[in-house]
Amino acid sequence: MSDSFGKSASSIIEYILTCDTFDPEYCKSLLHKSLYKKADEVIQSIIGYELRVDQSVKMKVCRKHYDFINLCVSELDKAISQLAKPYQDLIDISVTLPGITEKSATYIIAEIGTDMTVFKSDKHLCSWAGLTPQNNESAGKKKSVHVSRAGVYLKPLLIQCANAAIRDKKNPYFRLKYERIKKRRGHKRAIVAIARMILTCLYHMLLKREPFNPSDADYTNMPEKLYQKHKQQYIKKAIKLLEKEGCTIIPPKIT
Repeated sequence: MSDSFGKSASSIIEYILTCDTFDPEYCKSLLHKSLYKKADEVIQSIIGYELRVDQSVKMKVCRKHYDFINLCVSELDKAISQLAKPYQDLIDISVTLPGITEKSATYIIAEIGTDMTVFKSDKHLCSWAGLTPQNNESAGKKKSVHVSRAGVYLKPLLIQCANAAIRDKKNPYFRLKYERIKKRRGHKRAIVAIARMILTCLYHMLLKREPFNPSDADYTNMPEKLYQKHKQQYIKKAIKLLEKEGCTIIPPKIT
C-alpha cells in the first residue's frame, strides 16, 4: 500500500492492534476499491507478523495523536471558512485561474489582502512575495539572479499552484508557457516563472474584480473540445480588435 494512513490501511492496522486472533477473510473485507484485487498479496504480507505489547502501545498512541491533529486541522478549516465568507466573491473570481482552488485562494487572499492598491504594481507584489530575482550587482557584475527569500508562506503555496496549473488538462494556458520556458531555463526556473505569472494575474483580477480572461491566450494550440468551448469568446475578442482598428464587421445573413 502506498498510503499507510489511507482508509484500507487504517482499518487493517486498527484491526491488527485490537484483535486477539488474525482472521484473513475478515481482513479482506476491510479492503476498498482496487486494493481488493490485491487481497492475497496483502494477507500474505501480514501473516506471520509479531507485534509486541510495547510496540502495540506506541502505535496506538501515535494513531491517537494523528487523529487529534486531523481534528485540530478540521476545526481550523471550519474557522477559516467562516472568516472567509465576507470575501467569497473574490475567492470565486480567483478560482477561475488554472491551478487555484478555493482553499488556496483563501490562503493567498489571507496573505496579500483584498486591496491591491497598497502595491505600486504587480511587479511590486511579486517582489514582496519573493518571486523576482535579487538585484545583487557590484561594479557592473551580477553576483546572483536567484529569487529572494521573501514570502516564506506565500511563495511555497504559489509554487504548488503553479505545479497544479501546468497539469490542468482543461485549460493548457500555463502549461504552454511552462513548456516554452522549460526548454531554455529548466524546470525549477520555469515553475517560479509560472508562479510569478499566477500572482500577476491574481493582482489584476482582484484589482479589477474580473475573472481570469487572458488576452494572449493561444487558442490554436488548444485541444479541439476546449477550443470549441472558448470559440465564441475568441470570436468576440477578434471582432473587438478589428473594430478598434477601424474595420466594419457585417454579420452573415441567416438563410
